[in-house]
Amino acid sequence: MTDLFTQGIGPWVVLVVAAGLLFLLIRPLLKREEPRSRYVEALNALLEGDEERAFEELKLTVQVDKANVDAYLRLGNLLRRRGAIERALRIHRDLDVGTFFRRKITPEEKVQIREAIADDLLAARRADEALAVLGELLKADKTNQRIRRKMVAIHERQSQWNRAFALYREGFRVRKEKAPERVARYRAFSGCAMLQEGDRKGAIAAFEEALQIDPAAPEALYRLGELHFEDGNLEDVTGYWERFHRASPELAFLTFERFEQVYFESGHLNRMEKVYGAILEESPKELETLLALSSFYSRRGEWEEALVYGRRARNADPLSVRAWSHMLLLLTHDAGESPVVEKVRGELTGKDPAVRELICGTCQYTDGSPFWRCPQCLNWYTAKKIVVRRKETPDA
Repeated sequence: MTDLFTQGIGPWVVLVVAAGLLFLLIRPLLKREEPRSRYVEALNALLEGDEERAFEELKLTVQVDKANVDAYLRLGNLLRRRGAIERALRIHRDLDVGTFFRRKITPEEKVQIREAIADDLLAARRADEALAVLGELLKADKTNQRIRRKMVAIHERQSQWNRAFALYREGFRVRKEKAPERVARYRAFSGCAMLQEGDRKGAIAAFEEALQIDPAAPEALYRLGELHFEDGNLEDVTGYWERFHRASPELAFLTFERFEQVYFESGHLNRMEKVYGAILEESPKELETLLALSSFYSRRGEWEEALVYGRRARNADPLSVRAWSHMLLLLTHDAGESPVVEKVRGELTGKDPAVRELICGTCQYTDGSPFWRCPQCLNWYTAKKIVVRRKETPDA
């Protein structure tokens, strides 16, 4: 009887026991499969741009996988993008203090979490707190250029040019690399801030330092020429502004009137011909310079030369009312003194505006003063286009 049991039932018992043991062994793996697949689905959804599906998958992931730091981070980031900034900040701060985990968070994860906290604070318009968090991270690792760039961007948005300059330059010193023109840009803008605060001496030093970094920094060249013009240092004015013309020929017209005044007072007005010519060598179709040189020749009575540059201006911008008006004025200069001619001249002279403004090519912001960074959209070097605004005259 025993032998029959052993031979008939025994093997089945062994199989059942073995199957049970095998199930117990693979059960933890089966449990891990679902959260892992949810997490992968969330990542795929993010890659596809489906943030709604990613959000749902991440919520399910963190419910069953409490140790998935990346899932919590991404969930908080999505909440921030959806406008739930305080919820995002709470998740990221809970991660930082280890509320969700029993295991120890790695140093790399710690940096990611605190960077996410800084992003939350920025979204909540708490820039100073964000800078404090990022500053601690940078203090711990001065080679972290991503953190440094974030801090520089914040200082730039807040027009804190001295801090942006110091941070950006330090990054290149850490890497033992030569500082690029952007560092000069920040230094020049810190000089502009000093001017607004009344620190003229500090501003000049900042502009000169900017030129040591980048000899073609247009902001520094323009402002130094302007300061020397105010002081009557005519030789320095011409030096800085001629370099400014080479750096930014499209904005050279900002200096023309004062440049002519400098040369007139020094008895060298004829040198303006070379100034205009040098700009046109670099930018042959620069409308303002073509018109200015044509007007210069017309004032000297050199009508043939005036017409040559007037035609070039018209061809450079066939839709320019100013170019056409200027040409017609040149063509009628010897048409006599008939009432009709005088009326035409009067009408055309009225077309030539007394006020010229710069326009941002990105957001259409306009300003009568030069700007290299648009105050509205914060983009750099977008003031390329000139807006013409006529003076309003009262009806007779």
